[in-house]
Amino acid sequence: MQNKVNVRGVYFDNLSFDETMDRVKELVKTDDVSVMYTPNSEIVQSCIENKELYEVINSADLVIPDGIGVVYASRILKTPVKQKVPGCEVAEKLIEYAAQSGDGVFFFGGGKKTEEKEAVGVIAAEKLKEKYPCINIVGTRDGYFSPEDNDEIIQQINASGAKILFVCLGAPKQEKWIYDNR
Repeated sequence: MQNKVNVRGVYFDNLSFDETMDRVKELVKTDDVSVMYTPNSEIVQSCIENKELYEVINSADLVIPDGIGVVYASRILKTPVKQKVPGCEVAEKLIEYAAQSGDGVFFFGGGKKTEEKEAVGVIAAEKLKEKYPCINIVGTRDGYFSPEDNDEIIQQINASGAKILFVCLGAPKQEKWIYDNR
């Protein structure tokens, strides 16, 4: 088990950015479903205010300190994490890795298609294909759904063959959705 740092009840993996990326790649290579959360200080505060979120956040295979507030809190608590590990930078490196490995990527969340513009996930996929022509984006789904749609969404994700799923529903909705549907 990796070294964890407790910041107000949230257990962060104490890894550098490079160590985090090594761990992420290990998780992607397995056939298991793995979860990574990227809590910042607001999400830690949400856990304090809504105790059931602790179980959700701490259930992840990897919990990285996304925000300087978490880093400062860990120092104040005399159990410093190695460094801030920004989730957006991990996501960018994971996309780069997927483009090289050929692993399928699915985007779930964001705004839906309107008469004026395409859905956010589709736009993101197009932009990433421009930057990484070899990326294997196997699906997108906007973040607007009712509970009745949940089984269909899970079927769509599973049928896509995605190895990497980005869930972008906003915190803590996305973490709860992942926890409930892992």
